[in-house]
Amino acid sequence: MSRQPPPARARAMRGLALIAAVVLACPALADPPMQRAQCRAALAAGAALLGLDEGDVQAAKQARHAVTPDGWCRLFGDDPQLSAPPFAKLDWRAEGVERLIEETRPPEALELRITDWRMRPGAAAPRAAPVDVVLSLRHVADTRQLIVESLRISSDTGDALFATAVLERVDFSSRAMAQVSMGSVALGRLTARIRLNGWVETRVLPAIDITGDPRDIRRMVRDGAARLPASLLDSRARANLDAFVAALPAPRGTLELGLRSDKRVMVSGLAGLLIYGKAMSGNDPAALFDGVRAEVIWTPDSDLSE
Repeated sequence: MSRQPPPARARAMRGLALIAAVVLACPALADPPMQRAQCRAALAAGAALLGLDEGDVQAAKQARHAVTPDGWCRLFGDDPQLSAPPFAKLDWRAEGVERLIEETRPPEALELRITDWRMRPGAAAPRAAPVDVVLSLRHVADTRQLIVESLRISSDTGDALFATAVLERVDFSSRAMAQVSMGSVALGRLTARIRLNGWVETRVLPAIDITGDPRDIRRMVRDGAARLPASLLDSRARANLDAFVAALPAPRGTLELGLRSDKRVMVSGLAGLLIYGKAMSGNDPAALFDGVRAEVIWTPDSDLSE
């Protein structure tokens, strides 16, 4: 009996899972250039490392892999094995990729570039412009740090993000430790500069399913900010945050964010706060942000399009 194709949603999730296999399993510069056999084997090994099923591993092997003239592995958005992922092209290269292929544990570094990432907002919002993404990651074994050396996201509408970060307690000494350490990853530092010319209303708010009266949106964000511990933001940062919230739901300008922690912020706890509105350990996020200092600078720009 021939295998029936999975439903569209399942196929899309499978394609994204295969991409995640590259991004998460390969944590920035590859030398010599990648070989097509390495591209195929590494993607399949990444799918196995993430615990994906055998069908996903086989799809990774059968996907259309190419090597660009400058030595990057390339995946194509029209490849049926990837189940219509939301990009035109995804290029990647890794340093120490043989470690992933032979030992099923992440190599030392990864560079990723995505052309025409077509994330779709909710039906009620205008369609967001496609973006291009460039990401560079490096793992430092001695200090157990995963360093986001550079993350750049940009669209032709003028929106842009640049960020760097340091993640602590990341151990890739073995496949088992790599999987275990994902539950204890902590954020040590984050710096971001975001140029906003439509992203909030076309991407951010629809992604977290926030719609309605602008006053209600501002009130909801202010209520969330009020729950943050007083030690997190000084008076200048709070004033800038208030000014940014006042510009919602369609801010135009530049938002700069900085986060530094002496005691580290558990990534799992931060995710719980963003997703569920509370720290994983309880309703009070104060413990999550103990020892954390944040900087916020909001610079409105009336010249940007409405």
